[in-house]
Amino acid sequence: MKNYDIAIIGAGPAGMTAAIYACRAGKSAALFEKNYPGGQMVNAHIVDNYPAEGEIGGFDLAQKMFEQTMAAGAEFINEEVTDISPLADGVRIVTARGEYAAAAAVIATGTVRSRLNIPGEDRLDGRGVSWCATCDGALYKGKDVAIVGGGNSALSEAIYLAALCKSVHIIHRRNAYRAEASLVEKLRNTPNIVEHLECVPEAIEGGESVSGITLKKGEEMLTLPVEGVFVAIGGKPDQKLLAGMEKDAGGYVKTDGEMRTSLPRVFAAGDNISKQVRQIVTACSDGAIAALSASAL
Repeated sequence: MKNYDIAIIGAGPAGMTAAIYACRAGKSAALFEKNYPGGQMVNAHIVDNYPAEGEIGGFDLAQKMFEQTMAAGAEFINEEVTDISPLADGVRIVTARGEYAAAAAVIATGTVRSRLNIPGEDRLDGRGVSWCATCDGALYKGKDVAIVGGGNSALSEAIYLAALCKSVHIIHRRNAYRAEASLVEKLRNTPNIVEHLECVPEAIEGGESVSGITLKKGEEMLTLPVEGVFVAIGGKPDQKLLAGMEKDAGGYVKTDGEMRTSLPRVFAAGDNISKQVRQIVTACSDGAIAALSASAL
């Protein structure tokens, strides 16, 4: 069983920053990730609020972070962690390929995208229903699409889709967006984006592929004829590795100021922890604190 000083699970901005800081503290760091490094950051068409970068593609920013992480000396292990359990003087990390040990672990697994849980969503997944505009937007060039959500991600993806699609219908259940004012202004200055506020999706229509989305506004029902439906309503922490940790009502891990969880030698960082602001820059801050706290053990 290979041993490390710090095992970091999740290679999003929190995990990669934790790995950088662990290595700079002179510790051996293993960075576990089942997918491509970057987390949900790779799905962002443009990131324009990360200091010193101006406007940069989410994939490009993820690649730059990953290159810096590898240059710092972290070991990247492209395996899914299936279990974490305590050892006498550390933690045991289990993947499908083997077992590893570390003096401490940082859980930075982020969130998984939330679903609408309405008729047609599961059946038409991959046949017009998507959770990534930058991944699938090109498939809908010149077509009418809808996007559901009201936060920064939803508005950013709507603006991105508007450059490709004939029209973009943005659907939000409240009467005001949760996104930054600059994004709202940009959205409303994009002529082929149609807003549907105070509307709740009821069903995604279609046979072999999406043909529309049915909304409810008050007592009225409306079906929009669209060929694609993009879901951008945020996410929730993946609970598989969070068993036994103290969590808030939303399932997010509670941490102290040093990013310690309720489990000995286990820290958490990024979007899976209980906090108010979930941004790339705050994830990086969490990762740095977690790594330095773990390094001090």
